[in-house]
Amino acid sequence: FETIAESMGSLPVDDSLTCTVTPPKVQYLLSDNH
Repeated sequence: FETIAESMGSLPVDDSLTCTVTPPKVQYLLSDNH
């Protein structure tokens, strides 16, 4: 999950789009990283 979070975090992805594509656990990791 950490690798996915880092990859997604480095991409200019819209917050709503991330919400749709990524599961809650990944969303939490993404929010925690930012």
